[in-house]
Amino acid sequence: MINSVRILAVELDGKDGVFVTFSDGTTAGYVVEELLELRPKRELTKPPVDYSN
Repeated sequence: MINSVRILAVELDGKDGVFVTFSDGTTAGYVVEELLELRPKRELTKPPVDYSN
């Protein structure tokens, strides 16, 4: 059986980067440009509705 690697934690690194910790014990750093290349098809989203008012 193949064990899939999962994301365990994500930490901000300044204004334009993140550190990602994976379940296989590795860590990787990404900047915004790299993340955009990983997912070239972006989708429009709507901000969450705040019903607490």
